[in-house]
This record gives sequence, C-alpha cells and structure tokens, in this order.
Amino acid sequence: MNSTKQEEIQIPEIQDYCNHLVEICEAFNQEAGLFDIPARLDPSKAVVAVQSGTEAVRAEEFYLRTDDSGVIHENQIRTVPV
Repeated sequence: MNSTKQEEIQIPEIQDYCNHLVEICEAFNQEAGLFDIPARLDPSKAVVAVQSGTEAVRAEEFYLRTDDSGVIHENQIRTVPV
C-alpha cells in the first residue's frame, strides 16, 4: 500500500532550539530598547520554519553541536559594550 502522507520529521529537542531563538531575540530586543537601537528581532518565522520541517536541519545542527562556537547566548548579548 502506497501512502501519500508526508512523514513527520523527528528531531530530538527541537523545542529547545525554538526556545533558544525566542530567548535570544527577547534579550536582543530588550537591550536594543535600553540603548535606543532602532532594530528588533522577530523569531516567529524561524520558529515556524523549524517546527514545520522546512528548516529542521538548523535545529538538528544546534542539537548535535559539539561545542558552542557560533551559538549566541543571552549573557553575550547583555554584556556587549555599546
């Protein structure tokens, strides 16, 4: 029997990646507001893309990384000299 149903992509900890995106954007937006920087980040499209499977590889790479090189953390945003 051939099924036309698309298989669901299974990636462990995909929600952790989405939470990371949201937290980083929130931290950036708060800091930008404090220093009157006229830029804001909105993670909603990226989160939808990852959750729908369109950009699932990004979550997989985040989850399988061996170190934090290239990963931005909230404390890095909050301590950047302006």
